[in-house]
Amino acid sequence: MAAAAAATAAAAASIRERQTVALKRMLNFNVPHIKNSTGEPVWKVLIYDRFGQDIISPLLSVKELRDMGITLHLLLHSDRDPIPDVPAVYFVMPTEENIDRMCQFSLY
Repeated sequence: MAAAAAATAAAAASIRERQTVALKRMLNFNVPHIKNSTGEPVWKVLIYDRFGQDIISPLLSVKELRDMGITLHLLLHSDRDPIPDVPAVYFVMPTEENIDRMCQFSLY
């Protein structure tokens, strides 16, 4: 029984590691850690819905997000001003409501 519990724990850790790697890759525009010519990460904004927040929160700390160049992270449906000339990563469910909300900000 102890061996089965250990195997289950190892599998869970492996899945969590895979999720973290996949999430970091997505946040870096699907390429390994990007840095600009000064050696700094490419600064960007992360916009997510509640579903995305539920995935990100247990996997990455705010410090890890900052280290990856996420300077600001916001809920999709929060009130905010547009931030011109800053790349954004959207991590949302593809619902009609979310798409409508994203289109509102593309008009700025």
